Amino acid sequence: MAVSEGKALSLNCTVDSQPKPMPNSYEWKLERDGKVTILSEKSPYLDLGSASGDNTGNYTCTTTIQFSDGVMETETASLAVTVKTAPKIVNKDDNTVNAKVGSTAVLECKGEGEPDPQFQWTNSTDGDIENSDRFMIEQKVDGSVLVISTLTISSVSNADYGIYRCTATNDVGTDTFQVELKARSKPEAPKDVKLVQGSSSIVVEWTPGYDGGDMQTFIIEYKNLETKYQDKVAGIKAGPGLRMNHTLKGLNPKSEYQITVIAVNSEGNVPAAPSTVKTDAAPKAAGQTGSNGEIGRASCRERV
Repeated sequence: MAVSEGKALSLNCTVDSQPKPMPNSYEWKLERDGKVTILSEKSPYLDLGSASGDNTGNYTCTTTIQFSDGVMETETASLAVTVKTAPKIVNKDDNTVNAKVGSTAVLECKGEGEPDPQFQWTNSTDGDIENSDRFMIEQKVDGSVLVISTLTISSVSNADYGIYRCTATNDVGTDTFQVELKARSKPEAPKDVKLVQGSSSIVVEWTPGYDGGDMQTFIIEYKNLETKYQDKVAGIKAGPGLRMNHTLKGLNPKSEYQITVIAVNSEGNVPAAPSTVKTDAAPKAAGQTGSNGEIGRASCRERV
């Protein structure tokens, strides 16, 4: 049984028998992707509402008949349901691919739909791309739902950079996706640098910019503007979150520091604008008095 997405979908389990099946003896099961789900409906009528892709699967209805002599029999019927759905491209956030001249670039278009979508790739001038000595289009099914179309470009040239469009089509509808092939470049400068100072430490926070299509790391350079001492922390790897932070320790109290966060990849490095902050005064030791921030010491002497 095939039904289009959004259409009303209901199933009826009819048993031609005498006597009739026992009331509330119906059991519905849905088998989908190798998993069996027992549904809550106990009547011969299963109302699934508006059809969606999640309704696709094999439905089994089981009921029990009790004869006058007390003998009980079980009747079972099955029906395969296919909900036809328009293509949906699921990797639209992966809209940039970077590659150097002479290297190989791989562009992917991942879609789902019923029946499986077919894909067409076009370039920035809307010209259809066909398989050739440098361009190769392949399609494969990943699992039971996802279909992946791959466009591989060998020996990338400057003329290959630009926008590529993938169109997924089946007999229900279409979906499109654009991906840009760009030259590998230096990373963008770190963004939104913030400093939180203590008396002997500074927490440096920032948001990584675009990595230029390559793995990036970060350097923090810091300089005491009073003593002119300077140092750096290198090789800070990007973490899984959107914000990053690193704590500089062993700094002098009440000293002004200049901090620069630098993004680095194989193409080069780009610094953020330098920031300055003054560390706090050192905490007072036990027994300190006075309000001028100086250490006070008390002593007792015998008067003569």
